[in-house]
Amino acid sequence: MAINWRFVWQQLNERQQAYLAVLYVAEQTKAVVFETPAYAKHPLQKGAEWRWCRYYTKDIKQGLDGRITRLGMRDPGTGSTWEALAIHDYIEHRWEAPVERMSGVGGPSGHDDLDHLSVKLTTKGRKLIRENLGQEYLQAEEFLGRIEYRVQVKSPGR
Repeated sequence: MAINWRFVWQQLNERQQAYLAVLYVAEQTKAVVFETPAYAKHPLQKGAEWRWCRYYTKDIKQGLDGRITRLGMRDPGTGSTWEALAIHDYIEHRWEAPVERMSGVGGPSGHDDLDHLSVKLTTKGRKLIRENLGQEYLQAEEFLGRIEYRVQVKSPGR
């Protein structure tokens, strides 16, 4: 029985769709680097490893958390959104110790002492995105751009 990917997409709320699109864009950006011949023998050359994306970054303008913030969708419900996507097998998620703590550098300031959430799309999640937003990640960028525009119109100067 064929899956109606359009119907599945429409069952997600806008927030869940946006989180998937943000993750897809991040993964595709990494793919540009890791799928080149220069990385053929790199330890992270398998997609199973390089696809992992950290949610939190120190620079709020970078990473998944920064993009989700610009979409106006970062709040205490963020963890529940990732969890719902994992329950439906659209993403995998794991908690990792920050590099600073693993290397013995850094300390208990800000988020340095907390484990970090990392996420990646599953094959099913990637298929859902591609069937609804197209194969090219630029189409996912356009989708996110429309959300960002609506946020800016609703909250100028944000």
